[in-house]
Amino acid sequence: MKLDKANIDLLIQEDLKQQQNEFEEWVNTPIKWHMIIRWMSAVYGEKDIPGNIKTEDEASEYAAGVVKELKKIVWLVLSRRVNYHIDKERNIKSRNIETIDCSWLPGARLK
Repeated sequence: MKLDKANIDLLIQEDLKQQQNEFEEWVNTPIKWHMIIRWMSAVYGEKDIPGNIKTEDEASEYAAGVVKELKKIVWLVLSRRVNYHIDKERNIKSRNIETIDCSWLPGARLK
């Protein structure tokens, strides 16, 4: 294999395209709706959305009820791509779109 700049650039582009394709396949795979609850700083847990809840509005109302009951911040996760950050006052702080470069869900990450 010839390792000139043009060949290296081509291989890098092929790798990036493959990574993006794999990410798109992963992010578009359906998941069970759930919430991530912030119990305290750096401590999170999950709670499933009941199966009888079928719409995003119903899921949002359910999540708001959990927030009211627990007085905790939650992320309502409707897919691997879309989640909502809901504060302790039951306000949707943000609607987040996951990308290959950025995740809005809480979690420890080391660089």
